[in-house]
Amino acid sequence: MIISAAIYFTTDCPDNETYVNHTGYESTCSLPSQPPADRHSLAVKDTPPGCQCADGYFRDRAGDCVLLEQCGCLLESGALVEPGKQWIPADDHCVICECLMGSGEVVCSLKCDLPEVGEDEHLDYSNDSCCPTVVHDSGMYVPHKYVGW
Repeated sequence: MIISAAIYFTTDCPDNETYVNHTGYESTCSLPSQPPADRHSLAVKDTPPGCQCADGYFRDRAGDCVLLEQCGCLLESGALVEPGKQWIPADDHCVICECLMGSGEVVCSLKCDLPEVGEDEHLDYSNDSCCPTVVHDSGMYVPHKYVGW
């Protein structure tokens, strides 16, 4: 008895994907901060034939093909953060971090501007451990500006 087997595959692909019947390159969200001229560095080399992201789309960490501005940020903890989202890290309550849209980059900055200290002045953190006030050595507080968010 001879048994023959056939391998069936589908060329139907999810949204924002197209079927490619050859080995190729697929753009990913892994390094989207590269300039467009360097987009080859965003590619997963030697992807097998099958569904790949359509032109202008990038494979995100969830496996979906999204526009570049929809690529999120992967934190060291492994958490994926939506682009444009701001948060205060658990390990440093004195900074605000943001996932930059379209770059996958996390940028953190101090919650407030550090005031300039003049002669006969010092910074006092007794009222706020993140945002100090300027105190004249005579003991008088000087108002300062907080960064809003």
